[in-house]
Amino acid sequence: MDHNTAMIEWLLTCPQVSRLYALWGSAADGTMHYLRLNDSINRAYLDGGLDQTLDCTILCYHRFQRDWDAGQEAHENLLSYQEAQAICDWVKEQDKRQHFPDIPGVYAVEPRPANPQIAGADENGLAKYIVGVRVWYGS
Repeated sequence: MDHNTAMIEWLLTCPQVSRLYALWGSAADGTMHYLRLNDSINRAYLDGGLDQTLDCTILCYHRFQRDWDAGQEAHENLLSYQEAQAICDWVKEQDKRQHFPDIPGVYAVEPRPANPQIAGADENGLAKYIVGVRVWYGS
């Protein structure tokens, strides 16, 4: 299984990802895009062993409430952020439980950064939250 497929299958075991988002959806409310950034070698050892990382980014789009006096919708931005934060928390929990993607030699996963980052809002009222995931593996 290639690394992208292994990552997608692993991420789909996250309740927030499987319940709320469609991979490679259009940029509309309640969608997510998965981007694989790179595989890189962090350390090479004399015996030929390698420590490598795989970085990916999840882009979460949510409707953005611009009017803070909107009654019951006033906390919508916080709820959207909490949904993205729940993905980060899930990744941390998987690392503790050692439930990793099906990539040979994986020994750690971590959200990068530890909390989702907001990358702005567009004219359609969609906010983009960025959740990064780093997978550490060796050979």
